[in-house]
Amino acid sequence: MADLREFERGGVAPPLPHYTVDNLLAAEAQALLRQEAATWAEAALAGPSGGVRTVIGIRGAAGLGKSTTLLEAVLPLLRAGLRVTFFVPRLNLGDELAGKAIANLEAVAEAERRDSDPLEIWEPPPPCRPSASCADGRRSTSLARRSAAGPP
Repeated sequence: MADLREFERGGVAPPLPHYTVDNLLAAEAQALLRQEAATWAEAALAGPSGGVRTVIGIRGAAGLGKSTTLLEAVLPLLRAGLRVTFFVPRLNLGDELAGKAIANLEAVAEAERRDSDPLEIWEPPPPCRPSASCADGRRSTSLARRSAAGPP
């Protein structure tokens, strides 16, 4: 980050890319991305690596499947309960990927667990009305969820 600040002030040359590659055909690029993403996901599942966070930056034309390929790689991390931060250039792409992640996690959970213990998708409680207390709103939401789930 300091290098970028110095560059903005005109003090140093811009930092070089950490990973460079020649232009590839779409199929070659997707295969390389899948391989790199799988390697990264396996390392993340193995545990911390000295406190260094992995950052992956990908440049490519729209519609090649970059985000979807990375989402496929992080699904095992999400199932393992790890936190994954996914930056996207547009809000609607974030909504699309979140929907795909939830759908894939639900499908995996159903296939792995069948009908027992399905994944629960948490939804935030509705905002409190000014005339009602938040405690009453949370209590009614909790009771509604319990009654919708059926008897214990």
